[in-house]
Amino acid sequence: MFPRFLHPAVVDGFAFGPHPRAVQIFWFSLLLLAQAGLAFLLLTYFLANSTLPRMPPLYNVVTLSFIATLVYLILFYTGEYMSTDPPYAQCLVQAVLKHGIDPSFILSSFLLVFETWSGIRQGPIKPSHPRVRQLILLALPYLNGILFAIPAAVTKNHSWDSDFEIRSPEADILFSVQSTTHSCKPHRKHTVAFFRDWRKLRPNVVTYPVALLCLVRQRQAASQRMGVPCMLDLSQIFRITIFNAWILVSLVLNGGVAAGVDAVAGTAFATTFLAVVPLSVCIIFGVRKDILTFWSDTLLRRNRSKELDKGSAQKSGSRSSKSVAPKAGDKATTTEVETITLVASTV
Repeated sequence: MFPRFLHPAVVDGFAFGPHPRAVQIFWFSLLLLAQAGLAFLLLTYFLANSTLPRMPPLYNVVTLSFIATLVYLILFYTGEYMSTDPPYAQCLVQAVLKHGIDPSFILSSFLLVFETWSGIRQGPIKPSHPRVRQLILLALPYLNGILFAIPAAVTKNHSWDSDFEIRSPEADILFSVQSTTHSCKPHRKHTVAFFRDWRKLRPNVVTYPVALLCLVRQRQAASQRMGVPCMLDLSQIFRITIFNAWILVSLVLNGGVAAGVDAVAGTAFATTFLAVVPLSVCIIFGVRKDILTFWSDTLLRRNRSKELDKGSAQKSGSRSSKSVAPKAGDKATTTEVETITLVASTV
């Protein structure tokens, strides 16, 4: 969850300033807004799977972003976010899930950038990938997360004195739990934006967008030489580039650049960025013309069907009233039938 900034002046409290609750509520508001937007985006993908197909890594990025908001809000849901000594079980669950989500999200992000680059390289021809490949792309990030989460849950369940990081004690941690009292003391050297000790992957984060932009430039130049229009989806390329920039910023924050200036201010900035990331994913991949068109068409069809049902009901009502109303020539017959019926009933 969000760290309580342990400061020598406020060891047992918060270093959020005079209004710690307002600061955390601001972060929670960003996460709740992102949670609602990501849920709506996932619903759109589910309902429009045939009309709005997306790459498998994009489904993973949106799904993992939604799950991340649930993990970040565990203490908010339980009402323990203002406690300096949260329950041990909640800290354990949150830390283990965080260890699994971080590498899963990063792997799905790299796969998304790679698939975009591969699609642009292939050109306007629609790729025909086997179904097994699609399933592997969908399942690989989750398997990667399980490989990180299970060791964190098993091995660290008996050694809470050490840092929660498994591979490197110098890596950023989410919680450090004191085994003497089994109380959870949130502590952080610098905030983890997406993952902990994968600093060697930073050059790849820069290499992929550079290669992507170079490939786009080559395609545009080739189209100009041949005198044909360029068929590249520049909107998709722009979104992937912005998304990749967010990952790069998260890696910089993970390296402790912001925290090296001032511990409290750096952690506050990094935590605010962490709260904004899921919302940025929702905006980057959710504000698309085809998604907006899908919902506008759906609402229009719904309104038209309601109007048609209402009109057909009115027409059927008018027809039934005409058929029930007796004609002028049938009045005598109706009176005779009523008279005979009355006489017979009285007898």
